[in-house]
Amino acid sequence: MRPDVHSFVKRCNICQTEKVIRVKTKLPMAITDTPSKPFDKISMDFYGPLKHSSKKNHYVLTMQDWLTKFIILTPVKRATSREVAKALVEKVICYFGPPKAIVTDQGTHFQNKLLADLAEVFKIKKYSSCGYRPQSNGAIERMHHTLTEYLNKFTSETVEWDDCLPLAQHAYNATEHEATGFSPIEILTGFKSRTPTSFPPLKDFYSYDDYITDTITELTHVQTLAAMNIIQAKYRSKFYYDRKLNVKHFRPGEMVFLLKEPQIGKFGIRYKGPFEIKEVDHNLKNVILLCNGSEKRVHIDKIERADSINPLHFVENNSGAQLEEIIEG
Repeated sequence: MRPDVHSFVKRCNICQTEKVIRVKTKLPMAITDTPSKPFDKISMDFYGPLKHSSKKNHYVLTMQDWLTKFIILTPVKRATSREVAKALVEKVICYFGPPKAIVTDQGTHFQNKLLADLAEVFKIKKYSSCGYRPQSNGAIERMHHTLTEYLNKFTSETVEWDDCLPLAQHAYNATEHEATGFSPIEILTGFKSRTPTSFPPLKDFYSYDDYITDTITELTHVQTLAAMNIIQAKYRSKFYYDRKLNVKHFRPGEMVFLLKEPQIGKFGIRYKGPFEIKEVDHNLKNVILLCNGSEKRVHIDKIERADSINPLHFVENNSGAQLEEIIEG
């Protein structure tokens, strides 16, 4: 009876939608690409909402370069596509040129026609992370944690958070990053940011040609070494992450339940569905589901395989007699 009881309970519709799976799916960590030049690839996200300042700012639009880890913080009143387009043009494109690629989440302030047209004009490729999976854009999410520490230290009743943003931006960009081993300013310019406590010895004569030669040599060395350090940090993180895996494989046509996010209330359903898998990405980490006539791209750790639901449960005993039980509800 044990396998029959197990199979019967496993096919319960209420159990499949209400019980949270404790042993989550955990796939091997993917090693992302590492750009070779500053501002070839950047991440963008909104930090907030925060308490309204006297300037009526409510959010911070954060942008971070993938190679140098250089950040740009822009206080904005609303999280809209117009604010994103304006900051991207004024703070990135006008200073560093158009990036080759931009990584964002799936928020409507990033996924819209305005930014799609802007990306087409400047030949920028747009990539989006999976919904409710901040790990897909982990570097900028980790930077938000550091930004919170900065603002908590200096924001007070007399000093508002948007007044602290320029100093927080400089503090982050002038601090050595754990992954690269250099400060973002040093990777970007080739020289460390000068501080009042460190005055390097000056040459008696420093010609323009010497300055150009030293700058090019230092930039090439620092940027190459920073890229190598980032790659080593990624493989080090992958080594520790991959020690405990719970890999699951799915195929097109399978029926699955989708984790309901965000969770509302203590007694709400935990999973939605079942939905059919239309396509599995080549990297076997994301799937495309057919949800109520539309397609939705989600990570595999957000779905669970749906067992068939049948109100008529047939059990065959050892003597060959067949029992039929009608399940009500």
